[in-house]
Amino acid sequence: MSWDDNDSNGEYLWSQLMESDEEDDEEDIELTSNTVLGVILAAGESRRSSDTFYVRDRMEWNLHVASLLNEGNDSFRRMYRMEFESFTNLCAMLHPFLSVDKRMSTLRTSKSSITTEIILHCLIRWLAGGSYLDIRVSAGISSSAFYRCIHSAMVAILSVPELQIRLPENAAEFSEVAKGFESISGTNGILNGCVGVLDGYLLQTTTVSRSEVGNVKAYFSGHYQCYGVNIQGMVDSRCRFLFLGAAAPGGSNDIVAYRKCGVHEYINNLSLGQYVIGDNAYVCSEHLLTPFAGLERADLKKDAYNFYISQLRIRVEMAFGMMSNRWLILKRPVSVSAKAYGKLILVIGVLHNYCLNEFERLSKGTSGSVAVAASQMFQGGDDNGSNIDGSDAFMASDVTVVNVPGNSIMRDFLVDQIAAAGLRRPGGV
Repeated sequence: MSWDDNDSNGEYLWSQLMESDEEDDEEDIELTSNTVLGVILAAGESRRSSDTFYVRDRMEWNLHVASLLNEGNDSFRRMYRMEFESFTNLCAMLHPFLSVDKRMSTLRTSKSSITTEIILHCLIRWLAGGSYLDIRVSAGISSSAFYRCIHSAMVAILSVPELQIRLPENAAEFSEVAKGFESISGTNGILNGCVGVLDGYLLQTTTVSRSEVGNVKAYFSGHYQCYGVNIQGMVDSRCRFLFLGAAAPGGSNDIVAYRKCGVHEYINNLSLGQYVIGDNAYVCSEHLLTPFAGLERADLKKDAYNFYISQLRIRVEMAFGMMSNRWLILKRPVSVSAKAYGKLILVIGVLHNYCLNEFERLSKGTSGSVAVAASQMFQGGDDNGSNIDGSDAFMASDVTVVNVPGNSIMRDFLVDQIAAAGLRRPGGV
């Protein structure tokens, strides 16, 4: 008998199951019939169960917040990297981009909709180093809903105009940034043209896919022995990012990455007297000043120049350090699509700036004090970190010193001005 014959399958099954010896009685026949019916009903029930889904209990946000606030003043800040007031303000900014049809959501799941607070909860806890398994359970959502929350929250953050990272564009903005650096330079106004400090950062990643990037080897950093992306960042005197972007594969040095991103042209087009300070991974020019290296450091005048510009340049290292200590996802290789590297680091940069601005606003009287911000804001898993600049908290993108010294009339001018003012490195001759 062929099992492909659909018309006879049922009869054959029943004939085989109902065959009995002459010694079988009616009770045996009835038992066999009930067994077959049970098998058929179980199969039907199995097909119906595939159409059902499990509805989780949503996080009760107000109860969750009340519980954290009852634990102490720092509990909410430690979990969400900002004060409750700042979190609420951020939710208000994002809500127009994250609102959903509450009626349709309730009809489908018989539960309350995923609110803006829950969406932001998912993103911040994930960026803070949490596992999606724990985060989605605490939020009361599925795995797929968790990733939708992450995506929609990132898009929303990058859609709010007042949150965006911006380079100075007009005279007033340039003046504000320059005055900030002048006030911390200790040179009595000599370093009055600095409009940013620049450095690179290695964003560690898992092994990239050849189908996404083509040249996988380009993303491997020989120095750090890991895969990654070269991030270029420029900050102001308060450690806020003015520019942040995924510039090049992790195997590229800073000068190559710098020339590939838009900030390169921006710096070249600065006005006379304006400059950005970088380290020796860049080539010195009229608008990008670097320290003296090698034997030139033995010159006391040049050594003094190196010291005073280092007081400004350290701000970008502090910014990267605070960012890495706050958003612990950066402490391990990130596992996202290669095309999402830029979006991820930009969202983190936006949140970094927002947290700094909110800290200053709420502090009232310590505005502009980066030392206070760095020491009091959340530093990874411990609030008592003593390393304010966070220099050991991140991987510099490249440690190669450029062999081409570059020429800069502006740098020579500043060297002479610092020497004429009698300024020397503290502890120097």
